[in-house]
Amino acid sequence: SFIRPELLDIAKVGILVASVISGVVGYIILRLTCPANARATG
Repeated sequence: SFIRPELLDIAKVGILVASVISGVVGYIILRLTCPANARATG
């Protein structure tokens, strides 16, 4: 548990940023590795 509230806020922002970066990287990897015809059909 955190003693200072500002550390808790920093941790929350860090988790949010890491989640967004993970989502973007995962999307890019899927776009690059999936066949083009699979993307076109949905």
